[in-house]
Amino acid sequence: MSSFSSLDFVAVDMETANAQRASVCAVGVALVRAGEVVATEKILVQPPTGLDSFSALNRGIHGICAEDVKGAPAWDEVAGQLEALGSQLPLVAHNAAFDRGAYEAACAETGRAAQPIEWLDLLELARRLRPDSRQHTLPVLAEAYGVTLENHHDAEQDARACAEVLVEIAKEQGVQRLGELWPQGGQAETPAGAAVEAEVAEAEAPAGSGAAEGGQAVEAEAQAETAAPTGQDRGNSAFTPSALRRSRFNDDGPRPWEQPAPPREARTPAPHGNGAAPQQRGDAPAPQHQDRTSEGVRVAKKFGGAVMMLVALFGVMMTAAGVGQVVEDLTSGDSSDVALGVGMTAVFALISIWLATTALRWMRD
Repeated sequence: MSSFSSLDFVAVDMETANAQRASVCAVGVALVRAGEVVATEKILVQPPTGLDSFSALNRGIHGICAEDVKGAPAWDEVAGQLEALGSQLPLVAHNAAFDRGAYEAACAETGRAAQPIEWLDLLELARRLRPDSRQHTLPVLAEAYGVTLENHHDAEQDARACAEVLVEIAKEQGVQRLGELWPQGGQAETPAGAAVEAEVAEAEAPAGSGAAEGGQAVEAEAQAETAAPTGQDRGNSAFTPSALRRSRFNDDGPRPWEQPAPPREARTPAPHGNGAAPQQRGDAPAPQHQDRTSEGVRVAKKFGGAVMMLVALFGVMMTAAGVGQVVEDLTSGDSSDVALGVGMTAVFALISIWLATTALRWMRD
């Protein structure tokens, strides 16, 4: 993917209607060209049939309900837009395992074949670059890099914050290519056929041809970057989702992503002696850091979240018992303790909601 050699990418954030990962109800995207966020969009989605119930916990997190997604596109249409983007640019997400898992689960639920898209994880990158930091949540990273994030779990704002944090990290590290931040590449799975062909080609390659193949690889990469489609070409294709193409810009003017990209200079392969092949991007292993403190904090938060969820369930039971007692008092005509019962029941209900919401947030971070 030629954009892996530049700071062109799409930041993605997904929200779900309930605990089922396939129940995608919103997708936020932020398009980045040459290290600049040029467009953002929030696309509401009708969750797949059977998974379209909105839980109170999830509504409390992102504020989306069933009424909001009436008339919204189905997952099949939105998935096609994501795949059009993913065919041209890497997709970056904070905790990409969740967003990629939601994409694949929703595709499986609707009978759609998930495509091998390049996914890059901002959370994994932050843990590598900031091993001494106790937390690597998106709000923490946004604050650390001076990025505004007013409404966490709004899909569009989370996607924009993810994009801006990655741009700031690139500036801090002094890099111009995504490949310098992810030397081993992204999380895209290679189709089985392509993997078999690659293994056969490697097995049949004649001995001693490493240097020639290495030089050809560098030359081919330079030619591919020089021949990469310009912004105008991308704007005329399915490169950008329809929701982005029609938003926030006048129809009579060029969109930011339709501006021609600056021409790249073809790189001349440097000579290598002794038959040694030049080192390719991805050969160097990613730096490994021991982050026992951060890992301990994450485990403690997940355990604490589970305990809080149990306490919240107990609070729900107490709330139900309080409601039953109030009804019994009213039925028997004994109204002396009704006010106290209503007050205690309301307190238990509010505490239960707060505990459950906090527990879910802790277990997701």
